[in-house]
Amino acid sequence: MWKSEPSGGNTNWTHLTGFSDATNGFLFGALWSPEGDALIGAGSIRGVNGLWILPLNATATACVGNPIRLPTTPGDLIDIAGSIRVGIAPPVLFIRHGPGEVVVFWNKDARGFVLETTPEFQPGAGWISINGPYTINGGFNEVRIPDANLSEAAFFRLIRP
Repeated sequence: MWKSEPSGGNTNWTHLTGFSDATNGFLFGALWSPEGDALIGAGSIRGVNGLWILPLNATATACVGNPIRLPTTPGDLIDIAGSIRVGIAPPVLFIRHGPGEVVVFWNKDARGFVLETTPEFQPGAGWISINGPYTINGGFNEVRIPDANLSEAAFFRLIRP
């Protein structure tokens, strides 16, 4: 494994590992640990396949110590180490009926959602957008709807446009 300068140029390469043949190393590269003090990769070291941690020196210019094999479940060879981004859970919608109004609110960190309402909750119901900007009250986006503006029944949802 080699490391280049942050500029990405073709000069000043540093050889991080001692892998010198096609049977040892990480065929598809490795990841930096969150602290930047190790490489994490899938591949083979000394003929043993797995997920490996390669500790680095303080300047992240060479491997130090012994590689650490992470425990994995027996099965097929491991080819790639990586990460995925799990979708953000939809925000929780809160509804409170107060004197003369309904207050609909959700976490202010849930950006990009639009509040919608309908008087009927059934397939094909026509949803009406209640566009922002929404009032921020503490840690919540908030919409106050006077009782006079509501039907006998009102349903709300948050959607991403």
